[in-house]
Amino acid sequence: MIGNLLYKRVKTLETQCESGSVNAATVQSVENFITKWEDLWEGHVDQIKFKNIINSLRREMKKTSTEVLKDNEQVRTKLGNKLGKIIDRIQNVPNLELKRRLDI
Repeated sequence: MIGNLLYKRVKTLETQCESGSVNAATVQSVENFITKWEDLWEGHVDQIKFKNIINSLRREMKKTSTEVLKDNEQVRTKLGNKLGKIIDRIQNVPNLELKRRLDI
């Protein structure tokens, strides 16, 4: 479920980067996911591959902002390519098992 939430948000942002039409709400949604992960979910997931994916995403999102993505095609392309790699990694994580129930 967490993997699906992340996948949908990252895939939407990747598509927007490719089209050149980045939506601030989408960027905020990805950032909110990372914050929620840090504040709530991280301790519930015992899957090192997924944790590494989150760390990669966090690093990429810290390097940019909505304004930069809207104004800079090179940054959009670079982020879109990196998000594509993150999506591939999300899809290759074996079934995520939770240590306890989450409130999403």
